[in-house]
Amino acid sequence: GKIQSSDSTHTLANVDIHKDKERQADGEEPRDPDAAWGCKGIETKLTVAGEKVAVKKYFYGYKSHLLAETDHGLITALAVSPGNEADVEGGDRLLNQKLTLAEQSRIGWVTGDKAYGCAVLIGILEKDKGIQTAFGLNSSFLKGVYASRWRQYLADEERTAARKLRYVVERVNADLKNHHSLKKCRYLGLAKYHFQATMAALAFNLKRMTTLLTGVRFKPI
Repeated sequence: GKIQSSDSTHTLANVDIHKDKERQADGEEPRDPDAAWGCKGIETKLTVAGEKVAVKKYFYGYKSHLLAETDHGLITALAVSPGNEADVEGGDRLLNQKLTLAEQSRIGWVTGDKAYGCAVLIGILEKDKGIQTAFGLNSSFLKGVYASRWRQYLADEERTAARKLRYVVERVNADLKNHHSLKKCRYLGLAKYHFQATMAALAFNLKRMTTLLTGVRFKPI
């Protein structure tokens, strides 16, 4: 597909956090030294007084950074990291380091949420790689001397149309978690998590291609 959608999904480490704290307090090494704390969004909670407050959602584990083409919903690239790696860093590794020049040349557009809205990444992709971007932008882009430029970026019709396809990779991530055991790590360590995520992505693609070719749909397990 010419339009690729980028996103990350988190996987909880195979660790009992409370027991691991006790273990480390006794001078032992962490059960999974490669895992790290990360933040995955914000949720609204009520205080004791009944007031709504925004609270960051933290997790301990890893991230899978994905690219999916939007024509058929197939995973085209995968990278993994400890949970504390920012989505934009994972996106940069996927697009600028994991993909070959030939693979990059086949991408016309890449879309993603505000986590990928980085001026440096946008500049590298559009000026150096010839890949058009359709990322969400946080409010800081709409202030200062370049505000009008970024408003035009967001208002561009082609970018707006591409951003609407972001749901494709979000749907892939949900399927990987719900039907391919990517909610929690089976093993310890980044290398073994990479193996788990790769096997999940391969299984997903095989099922998806079977459906595309034959019309047969697999029952969730």
